[in-house]
Amino acid sequence: MLGITKSRKRALLAALTHATPEIADYPFTTTEPYPGMMHYQDVQIQLVEAPALAGLGGEELEWTPKVLSLARNADGIVLVVDGQNNPLEQAKLLVKVLYDSGITVERKDVKVEIEKTTIGGVQVVFMNKSIKFSPDDVRKLLLEHGVRNAVVKIWGEASLEDVAEALMTNRVYKPAVIAVNKLDDDLREGFDSVAKFFEDKIPVVNVSAVKKVGLDALKKTIYESLGIIRVYTKEVNGEVASRPLILKKGARVIDVAKAIHSQIYKNFKYARIWGPSVKYGGEKVGADHTLMDGDIVEIHTK
Repeated sequence: MLGITKSRKRALLAALTHATPEIADYPFTTTEPYPGMMHYQDVQIQLVEAPALAGLGGEELEWTPKVLSLARNADGIVLVVDGQNNPLEQAKLLVKVLYDSGITVERKDVKVEIEKTTIGGVQVVFMNKSIKFSPDDVRKLLLEHGVRNAVVKIWGEASLEDVAEALMTNRVYKPAVIAVNKLDDDLREGFDSVAKFFEDKIPVVNVSAVKKVGLDALKKTIYESLGIIRVYTKEVNGEVASRPLILKKGARVIDVAKAIHSQIYKNFKYARIWGPSVKYGGEKVGADHTLMDGDIVEIHTK
């Protein structure tokens, strides 16, 4: 959870979780990251309120580099802005500070992620098939820049120039949500300006930490922004697990087998699925079947 000072990030953290941080009206209350656990349906998501990302005028603070490091390692970002103090300019400022540090939070049709590794060579994964260059082209480009081991993931109709930019800037994409805090009907115009400016780029939710308004909508939006699904395992002739596995969208049946145990993965034979990804309950599927949120998976081994 990122914001400038006095956006009431801490009050929002307390409203969304069972955390009990000190809440005060003076600036820079938060000087260290403060965690809390948010419950959404049967999923637990850890929220971490970070110290102010920038001063009121956008100036860098002594802890700004640490906050940016925290953001780079997070699965997602909630940008908290004060709905009573020019929220659009605050949101623009936060997005710019992140972008200047190599973190993109605005959704784009093209995305390239490069994770440097120590072994394995250069592995290239195309997340769709409308790519006009080959994995060898990507490997050649990385070798020209001295990168011999990496995992490269490419979404959308990317070009080699997009891959080069990601390589040169070490830029990462983080899904984000903008929370316009301090909800007030008289200040609806501020929320509308943020929502219109970031339309189709970043989802925007109007909330009030004090009035406890909009919290359920914010929880749902945070969950959806993370690009994850819940998958429930089931033993053969057994009960469905009460807690789901949390996987990335696009996960396959074989990913469930890997998550359960290496022996189940090695001895996988087929699976039966109940849920939205199949035409009927108990449908028999193979290892590459793509799962959807809420699926129940029963794995059969050799």
